[in-house]
Amino acid sequence: MLANSHTQRRTPALALLVLFLVVAFAKPASAAAAYVLTQSKIGIIETGPAGSTEGTLLSPLVPITGINGSPVALARNPANGQIVLSASAFGEIIQSNLAFLDPATGVATPIVTVSDHDFSDLAFTPDGRLFGFSSSCDLGTPFRLFEINLASGAVTPRASASVTPGFCYGSAYGALAFNPADGMLYMSYFGDDQVTFLDRVDPATFLVTRVLEGAPLENFFPTSFSFNADGTAFAVENSARWDLSLTSGVSGIGFIFYDSNVVGPVYVNVDAVLPVTTGCVPSRTAVCLGQGRFRVEASYDAPGFGSGPGGALLESQDSAKFWFFDSSNVEMVLKVLNACGVNGQYWVLAGGLTNVGVTMRVTDTKTGKFREYTNPQGTQFAPIADTAALDVCP
Repeated sequence: MLANSHTQRRTPALALLVLFLVVAFAKPASAAAAYVLTQSKIGIIETGPAGSTEGTLLSPLVPITGINGSPVALARNPANGQIVLSASAFGEIIQSNLAFLDPATGVATPIVTVSDHDFSDLAFTPDGRLFGFSSSCDLGTPFRLFEINLASGAVTPRASASVTPGFCYGSAYGALAFNPADGMLYMSYFGDDQVTFLDRVDPATFLVTRVLEGAPLENFFPTSFSFNADGTAFAVENSARWDLSLTSGVSGIGFIFYDSNVVGPVYVNVDAVLPVTTGCVPSRTAVCLGQGRFRVEASYDAPGFGSGPGGALLESQDSAKFWFFDSSNVEMVLKVLNACGVNGQYWVLAGGLTNVGVTMRVTDTKTGKFREYTNPQGTQFAPIADTAALDVCP
């Protein structure tokens, strides 16, 4: 998969000519992707199907601003879709600073500070209740489940782990998630003997039931996990990722990274994961530009060479590249620009290095409008400078 490890294949000459434009309405496609917190930044990774061995970064890492402390946990309120962030701060006292987070810009809006507690993970239940799981660094009450009042910052202890750590292993360690398949909370943690546990917590009665421990979770020390609709989970620790089954434990270990043509794979240490469920969801064949609003896809048809979706390579929040035959051989570059203050439009600008058949679509996931650009096979590429691409301001 690494660009530098491939021998460049023979490909047709490169370029693209816009043949026609279409404005219509479409439903955005979906993909398996999740937000990740890493070193006070947020990005999006591909979570992949069960058994996948990769967790490729699909978006730029955006610095988180507006909050004091180290961001370690994310949760989405199902009632309104807002994402809540928890940042650990250590000084004369331990505290967790909670804030609403805009994942596209990284801007955090403070909500409340919870003093004397250090939350390693957060989870909402469908009725809008927020829960926090305290880390091993929460010196008074480590590895406990608390219900958090976002209005006042008051916390109520609800359940305890079966072990008490003797050391601070880091604010990110200890995971909590809500499982939509059975309506239960799950918390995972480990003791000083490095034995990992997975417990089920009933959010109505707070009865704790042991699900797994020991061998099925060997060498698994999670910082975060998230459940899929079928009850399987995607879990992370540092740059490692696993599939998590409630019956058989962890499997499918892989790594979270992005590919650099200069230095090869760059591994990403992840503190928290949260599935992307709304708006533009990126994948290996689609990018989200304009602060995550516009989904861009391209497909190609080259008789004798193949056909299919183009591979997407995100360059920034506004620009991307596409490849058709080899990831080290770029075929098309493009960007989507906010020109609302210029002519009340979003602009699409693109350049190509191919003469194969190409279809490119730019979809506004906010309104459903899209613009499509098509080039027939054998036609040389001409630059695109569409300054009236999408009338969807602001």
